[in-house]
Amino acid sequence: MAGDVIRAKKCTRCETINHLTKMRCLKCRSTTFAEVTHVPAGIVFTFTNCTALPERLGERKSQGFVIVQLQEGWKILGQLDNPAIISLGDRVTGNWAVVSLDRDGKPVYGWIFGKEEDKT
Repeated sequence: MAGDVIRAKKCTRCETINHLTKMRCLKCRSTTFAEVTHVPAGIVFTFTNCTALPERLGERKSQGFVIVQLQEGWKILGQLDNPAIISLGDRVTGNWAVVSLDRDGKPVYGWIFGKEEDKT
């Protein structure tokens, strides 16, 4: 993933959006895809704040997670940078960044979403 866009596979038969790693469409089992991209921005569909985190995340006491509905209707899961200021329907933008470390200490990347600044 580039970091400035979200990449996915769109089935050429049924137009279902699939993760890049899928070899067959989840809906119709076709194997023909076209790559599609989308900007990492949308509205908060739902979110939660998890307080039971694995020990390897260190001193962190909680972590927010969000499902964002993108403009074309896709939904994507990501982390929230500040769950205390988020409400359903808020506009958020995402950044591709390190979200944790794996068991070997290597960085794990994912989308971190934050509330868009008001343009007033």
